[in-house]
Amino acid sequence: MSDPVCWQVQLFDINDPQFFADWTLLSNSYHGNNQLLGTEFLTSLLVYFGHTPLYQVRAIWQGQVQCLMLLRQRNKLIWELYKPSQAQVGLLLINPAFTPDVTALLRALPGIAARIDFLSLDPAEHLALLNALHDHQQAFYATNMQIRLQNGFDSYWQLRSKNLRKNMSRYENRLQRENTTVDFRQISSAQHIKSAVDRYGMIESKGWKGKLGTALHPSNRQGQFYRDFLYQLAQQNNAMVYEYYIQDRLVASRLCCIKHDMLIILKTTFDEEFKSFALGRLLLKQILHTLFDNHSVKVIDFYTNASPEQLEWATDTRSIYNGTVYAKNIFGNTLQLLTRLKQKLKKKPVAEVAEP
Repeated sequence: MSDPVCWQVQLFDINDPQFFADWTLLSNSYHGNNQLLGTEFLTSLLVYFGHTPLYQVRAIWQGQVQCLMLLRQRNKLIWELYKPSQAQVGLLLINPAFTPDVTALLRALPGIAARIDFLSLDPAEHLALLNALHDHQQAFYATNMQIRLQNGFDSYWQLRSKNLRKNMSRYENRLQRENTTVDFRQISSAQHIKSAVDRYGMIESKGWKGKLGTALHPSNRQGQFYRDFLYQLAQQNNAMVYEYYIQDRLVASRLCCIKHDMLIILKTTFDEEFKSFALGRLLLKQILHTLFDNHSVKVIDFYTNASPEQLEWATDTRSIYNGTVYAKNIFGNTLQLLTRLKQKLKKKPVAEVAEP
């Protein structure tokens, strides 16, 4: 791109229609399968978790928006991508053919911008930005996993590890031995999706997340966020809640969103009183059976930091990265030097003291 790129930075206004028009255009053009980079997800996040001052940032080339993001100022020197904990991928849209100059972006930011942090960059969505960063500017963040729905469930299941298949058979046999029947339900209508999210929150708030204060609940912001977001999607037939019941008691649930041929699992929970049955895993297997059979989507994405046990289900994995770029000036150089020194001090072993 020989023409100059202009970085536009301005204080974000949630009532600015142009920002959301640009977001919708770039999302549909370059991130069309990913509901987590869609306008509905972003607007819901901003309503419930957008209270900090934010800045909208555009890269303009030849009159067209090539990259769009929201930034927040962590302190006087450091800027970072807006990313509430509910956002499972970095909220940044980019033309895959665009090569961003991040140091030019730093110069365009107000005040003394010594560093910018890009959080949760996904190579499937943000490769253009990752390719513009040097290796030392990238840090591994998480291992994400996918399941591609190809060649039928039986073929997929035979390719899973012997350990996974053995464990799942053991859980299924345990249900049979105890004469316990599970009822599988799918909720996708706008009429019923809100109550399904509320039911999810009631289970999660009873478990360990409730004790930590991080659980969904119908009365908290997180519960209201997922309820409203999935309600918006349900009006477009793009939301799904999968549930398992034992004798009309909800025992496991997964909240999901869909766009075109990709389903993303947003949240999963189970009733910890039934922990020995591994109902969350049994529900996942039932979901896979259903999706393989109805051919409604081609890919399930988990957007999680997958554990070894979770990876046994995966057909594909990819690393998610954080990116950090320092300004090429005295402020950036000094901050980078201090950051490296702090990291070295953290790694330095404590000297042993001889006993008197």
